[in-house]
Amino acid sequence: MRKLTILLVTTIILTGCSDWLELEPENELVKDDFWQTQSDVEGILISCYRELQQSTYNLVLYGELRSDQMEIKSIDGNARSIREGNISSNNTYARWGFFYSIINYASSVIENAPDVADIDKNFTEAELRSVIAEARFLRSLSYFYLVRIWKEAPIIEKSYETDDTPLTVAKSSEDELIALIIDDLLEAIPNLKSQYEEEWEKWGRATKVAGESLLADVYLWAERYEDCIEYCDKVIANPNKVLLATENWFSIFSEGNTNEGIFEIQFNQEYNQTGPWNVLYYNNVSPDFKFPAELIEEEFFAEEDIRGFEATYAKTERRILKFITATPKKPVFYSGNEFVSNFIIYRLADIYLMKAEAHAVLGQYDLSDQAIMTVRERAGLADQLISIPNSRDAYEDFILTERQKEFTAEGKAWFDLLRVGKRNNFERKKLVIDKLLLEVTGVDRPTIERALQDPYAYYMPIHQSELTQNSELVQNPYYQF
Repeated sequence: MRKLTILLVTTIILTGCSDWLELEPENELVKDDFWQTQSDVEGILISCYRELQQSTYNLVLYGELRSDQMEIKSIDGNARSIREGNISSNNTYARWGFFYSIINYASSVIENAPDVADIDKNFTEAELRSVIAEARFLRSLSYFYLVRIWKEAPIIEKSYETDDTPLTVAKSSEDELIALIIDDLLEAIPNLKSQYEEEWEKWGRATKVAGESLLADVYLWAERYEDCIEYCDKVIANPNKVLLATENWFSIFSEGNTNEGIFEIQFNQEYNQTGPWNVLYYNNVSPDFKFPAELIEEEFFAEEDIRGFEATYAKTERRILKFITATPKKPVFYSGNEFVSNFIIYRLADIYLMKAEAHAVLGQYDLSDQAIMTVRERAGLADQLISIPNSRDAYEDFILTERQKEFTAEGKAWFDLLRVGKRNNFERKKLVIDKLLLEVTGVDRPTIERALQDPYAYYMPIHQSELTQNSELVQNPYYQF
């Protein structure tokens, strides 16, 4: 099965926020020479996917590093500082440039594609609407990552191709960013394709069901629970998306692009497109992460749970098996350029557990139970009835644990924890604080615990280089020292 060949588009490659803030505006001759055909538009769109593909390591770290879901082993000093709560504005992972590269590419498509359609008569109206919708999806996904990692960030309203775009932009609030994302997705979803010509594109490019999944996730984050449920139900009703059978659960990762998958960042051995899985989870000497020994001792996974031993992890070396082997029970690990498992942004089990969480917050516990049990039954736990006290906190805790079991190492744990902790004006921030204190010991612990009462501590600082280049930016208050 052929996957996407990620092209290096050299015409307006923008490698970081600071870089593109420094670029001279593209002159009209270059612009007029480039934006001529539908292929030109799709080439820039492909650059969005290329940026996502090349940034997968960071996406996993942002979603896992500050949770206690995995044991850190060989991560670099910058990543270790984040895990230990010692984050400076010069930390490498405080850079948000690649997100703004995607935003800029996407905005370029939205702005220029209509003019190209006037030139290229083979560029149909339907294709034009679809391409613009795809760009809106990718821009929305990037802004949603920015919200969850930095909370506040600049909204760049136009691509950096013309003289009239300001080179300094102040941060927008989380509410403003969320409003922009929702507006973009509501406009995009009706025009996103359900199918593409190539089979892989049903997962590797933005589809209607991918847009609905992202919007459900955004609504859950924004505490708009009825809206979240509405879009979860749209995804669940899609006849092309089903939970895989219990015995096929591992093929979600070993094969990729399954009927359970919704949106997956594609990797392909043929084009030497390898994922970061060797460094993250395999590495013969020491991977970045291993499955925690204490979770094995505590029997975090029930014996009957097909997601546990010889699925999510190997008991002896505690390697995370997702993404690094096709044979988890007797693992033959990938090697060299064979680490090409897709990075799954959304799959159907995620949607069921989003729906369960939204119902629980609304006090609709029976409906939450149904969604939870759908996932647990697929995990081989049909005979284990759940009994959760009828309280929001109890359901949130249970669903968080269930999400940990289902999505170990998939770049979701920290975002799940933060979403629950921030609900109702950080009513449950102790959940977040307790996780952040796990790596803190000694006499400084009481001081750090007091400092962590400030919710801005749960977000990353703006990198110092961004502050230097953009005079309108103001540092996250927690890091103003």
